[in-house]
Amino acid sequence: MDEAIIISWPEDFDDPLAESILNFDSDNFRVAARRTEPKGLLAMLEWAIPTAFIVYLSGNFFKSFLTEAGKDAYAKSKDLLKDYIKKRRQIKTKLIAADSSAEKLSRSYDQSLTISLKVELQPGLTITVLISERVNSSEENEMLEGMFQNLMLLYSDCQKAASESPEQNNKRFPQLYLVANLQTGQWELLTQQQMSERYKNS
Repeated sequence: MDEAIIISWPEDFDDPLAESILNFDSDNFRVAARRTEPKGLLAMLEWAIPTAFIVYLSGNFFKSFLTEAGKDAYAKSKDLLKDYIKKRRQIKTKLIAADSSAEKLSRSYDQSLTISLKVELQPGLTITVLISERVNSSEENEMLEGMFQNLMLLYSDCQKAASESPEQNNKRFPQLYLVANLQTGQWELLTQQQMSERYKNS
């Protein structure tokens, strides 16, 4: 996508915070909105269900800030996004299962069902960033700063790998999730299988 950022939120929700990010749009840094219809019934694992609010970051988001001239824009847009994620994390969403399917919901799932990110690191590789429900408000800024640092490192690593092996750009990758480990204070990149193992009912 040409846009550096796309903010997606329900069409029946007035979102002035998203509008403030849209105001950051310029010829050199495209920001767009995507309104979504209310979701119907979904038979999916919790981490695979689209959240109500989604922030899409493309390779253009990271590419724009690798130059000295882009550093100020990066800091400003990052602060806006951090504030957006914090405020949207405060909105709580709960899944309700049919009586016959109650066991399909993870009893230990602790990621936000309201806000998440989709980040394009290279063609064919888009990861889902999940936002913890358990992190304290006093620690969320540090958590989100670490998230952006990890995303920038992952983007840089992908660009390096693609320059060394051009066929990397045509490779299809499995679905990956970036999740904060509150015990270690580190962000972890997990596969679908690892997510299933972490949040399975014992």
